[in-house]
Amino acid sequence: MDQHASSHLVLLPFAPLLFALYLHLIAQATRLSPPAMPGVTGTTKSTADTSLRHSKYYIDGADLVLRVANTLFRVHRFFLTRDSKHFEDKLPHSFGKPPKHSLDDDPLVLDDDVLEVDFERLLWVFYNPKYSIYNGSIDKWISILKLAHKWDFIEVKALAVRELQNLQIPPIQKVALYQTYSIDRNLLQPAFTALTTRDEPITIEEGREITLETALRLAKARELARALGSSGKKSGNPRSPVNVAGVELDALIKDVLLQSPLPSVPSHTPQPSIARGTAPDGGDTPQSTLAKWFDPFLNTPQGEVLASIVLCPADLLG
Repeated sequence: MDQHASSHLVLLPFAPLLFALYLHLIAQATRLSPPAMPGVTGTTKSTADTSLRHSKYYIDGADLVLRVANTLFRVHRFFLTRDSKHFEDKLPHSFGKPPKHSLDDDPLVLDDDVLEVDFERLLWVFYNPKYSIYNGSIDKWISILKLAHKWDFIEVKALAVRELQNLQIPPIQKVALYQTYSIDRNLLQPAFTALTTRDEPITIEEGREITLETALRLAKARELARALGSSGKKSGNPRSPVNVAGVELDALIKDVLLQSPLPSVPSHTPQPSIARGTAPDGGDTPQSTLAKWFDPFLNTPQGEVLASIVLCPADLLG
């Protein structure tokens, strides 16, 4: 027997042990250095590696993958393209080809200002397990309203408005919300009525929240609602009770707060010289226009508050 053959016979009893060691080393190498995908360097991670699948809205069998921050959603594109022109344009028909954004490595990345919680709440509208029953909080419907407005989900936005109308929202917050998302101003009549008839004047912070134009309209409505006492004479008390109600109060709110452009100031009203100016062409400056509109209530608590807003350069510049 030659020396080469005898060496094999010596190693034969150790063959199972050597084979087990070989398998162990292979497993360690695979765990530490996973095989690279074609065209991807070893230091680059795929979207699937760095993102987490949403626990509820990563749906098996769905055909659209979206990424919000570091979370992957997988939903049915039908819901998004059916109700939103925005998504209809972003996700055109593939006509026999594999649809775009159907894999974890090729998600549709949503804008940075979209929050995961907001998108999750929007999807709840489409995947609500309780048919036609939507029990949501104010915050939940605001999230839905925000994205429905952003992406032109017309029917979803209408649903959010209907649900918000059934919830108790503080008047100032409701006015600010409806103005931000361009909701029918006529729906704000109860909120404007509450703000017109309350005892406390509008604060600077509230004026900034509802915009200067609306604050000016509201100040005028509050002044007119208290303008005439029971004797028919103008009240000298800026905190005098409201002297109109019912149909008259409704008409006042509609005339002053629900119409556009800003109601004009009666020509016979005296014009104090606050924030007044003349443009080079002989017309009024923005400050002088605001001052003329502002004149009827300069001597009221509301007027003092709004004067602070008008005279603030930051507010004048928008």
